[in-house]
Amino acid sequence: LMGIIEDVRKAVTTDFKREGDLIYLLGVTTEGLGGTYLEQVLGKGLGDLPSFDLTEARTLYLRLHEVMGRGLVASCHDISDGGLAIAVCESALGGRLGATITLRPSLLSSQRSIRASENRTGRLEMILNLLFGEGPGRFVVSVAEKDRDMFENAFEGYPCYMIGTVDRGPALRFLWEAEGAVMDLLKVSLEEVEEAWKGFSKEIIA
Repeated sequence: LMGIIEDVRKAVTTDFKREGDLIYLLGVTTEGLGGTYLEQVLGKGLGDLPSFDLTEARTLYLRLHEVMGRGLVASCHDISDGGLAIAVCESALGGRLGATITLRPSLLSSQRSIRASENRTGRLEMILNLLFGEGPGRFVVSVAEKDRDMFENAFEGYPCYMIGTVDRGPALRFLWEAEGAVMDLLKVSLEEVEEAWKGFSKEIIA
């Protein structure tokens, strides 16, 4: 995806900027792990590709472009290879800041979300789709606390979900919240993220 930036001063980079900034997921997350990096890592087929609505995505892109022009977005990272988990890791690594992310059943667009969250297998599938699904048309953005109200008002009626905060500590923590309970999914240090990123880059170049 390419475009012209009329004022380079309004360009938004991918790295988290400040401790305390709020992290949002923009776009609809649908089920489907087919063709993902997770599928390659596990070495087995994981089913269908996620569905995608081009018209809905274009509408979101236009609104995001407008909001960026108003200076309300501190950082923005597309969700593609590796899914939400990798996008968050890369934004944290770029800013040398940590993050706490809370995932919920309502973040996944699925008719069976509520039923699936009630059993272990369904819950695992939901978590994997939210962490590693690569459905297009989605972004991870961070927003300064002072801009929260204006940002949320601008995205009223759009698929926009507050999922976490930027932390000072050099670690990433992913949580799962359902039915009033919160559980840890994973925690990884920025040092571990950097080592994995560099190792993968060397494999590509080799």
